[in-house]
Amino acid sequence: MPAQLSYKTLREENSAEFIINKSRFIGYGCPCETEEEALAFLARIRQKHKDATHNCYAYIIGLNSGIMRYSDDGEPGGTAGMPIIEVMKARGVVNCAVVVTRYFGGILLGAGGLVRAYAQGSKTALDAAGVVVMEKSARQLIEVDYSTWQRLEYFLRSAPVIIEHTEFGASVVCTLMVRVRDEEILLADITRVTDGKADIEVSPEGITALIVRGVDIRPRFQQQQTDRDTEGWRHDYGELEFGRARAMLLNLGRKLKTCYIYLQDDDSRFRNVSMTYSIDGGRPQALNDTAYPFEFTAPVPSEARQIVIELSGITTDGQLVRSGTFKLSKD
Repeated sequence: MPAQLSYKTLREENSAEFIINKSRFIGYGCPCETEEEALAFLARIRQKHKDATHNCYAYIIGLNSGIMRYSDDGEPGGTAGMPIIEVMKARGVVNCAVVVTRYFGGILLGAGGLVRAYAQGSKTALDAAGVVVMEKSARQLIEVDYSTWQRLEYFLRSAPVIIEHTEFGASVVCTLMVRVRDEEILLADITRVTDGKADIEVSPEGITALIVRGVDIRPRFQQQQTDRDTEGWRHDYGELEFGRARAMLLNLGRKLKTCYIYLQDDDSRFRNVSMTYSIDGGRPQALNDTAYPFEFTAPVPSEARQIVIELSGITTDGQLVRSGTFKLSKD
């Protein structure tokens, strides 16, 4: 399998807050390379807000999302940690943690209200911390004489590199950071531009946050978030007896809707679970999950008005059971 050359994570630790029905929510986001770092971040927030009603969290560690943990911290099961981590998965971020702190304001939000509030808290935290693309990169030292430097400098101004340092001595030594995916072409271009007169030293590869000129990832996503669906979905949350399932529409903007369903029952009850769904009466589509936690995510088009869902599963004693159909809808 080829090495993963890039991934999304958070730029920095940061936070933002909002009020819903007198409850104060504070969303914290933080980049974390290891589970130990994620737990240390969680401990700091818990200590900072030890008087809070809840400190719910989720974290995803590993470029292939190998470690995923979440907690409702006393909120009703499935109403806090799950929505937090689902927003993180929808944004595609790894190696980071999110904590949503709540100070209860005296008004109960209900299960659906809590899901929406904690999803909003996760989104708020990610926006505050900033999503960046980390690129596998290498540092290059380029040495040229002064007669060649002017041509090389002109070329580097438009090349996909970061010029870290330039030293002028007996010759010109330029330190560059370049993405591994661009390295082969860049070296060939430098050789061509300098007529083969450049001495090039390439350091071991590493991971760095590389901003390429003319590429701006975050504002486009934020624009999708602010392009809100003014109609809303009247029925955007449901609870089922089947597997104690919870179904919800995570509405992060007109172009960022996701239907998310998870079961609270575990592999002591089911061997595998399947979900069949159709959007606005279209062709049925099927998803299957063979390992706990049993959960499903389906993208919902911006123009959709309803999604009809049926769950089925094979129990540990080999029985096929079905939920019957149910729907989430605008009407």
